[in-house]
Amino acid sequence: MLADSIVRCPAAATSCIQKPPQAAADGGSFDSAEAASQYLITQHSIVTVPWDDAGPYIRFSVTYEAADEGAEDALMAESQKRLQSAGLTFLYVAWPRMR
Repeated sequence: MLADSIVRCPAAATSCIQKPPQAAADGGSFDSAEAASQYLITQHSIVTVPWDDAGPYIRFSVTYEAADEGAEDALMAESQKRLQSAGLTFLYVAWPRMR
């Protein structure tokens, strides 16, 4: 099943590791985490970490310095805008429950 929405991570997370997207809205498709990562940085200025040697997986994370909470909110809104504009399609994979 393909899902065309942004992956949702826990509210307290600073990073999210998952299978890389399969495609983007502009027709781009990716055969590896490295290919997806290169597309995101060159086309949408989104920095990710590809992990093809153990997966493939891609890590999304946020690191920034902001003057106040309003500036933090603005940075997060910009991150969300960039991710949504990419129109990424992910292959849905159910993760096992942690006990």
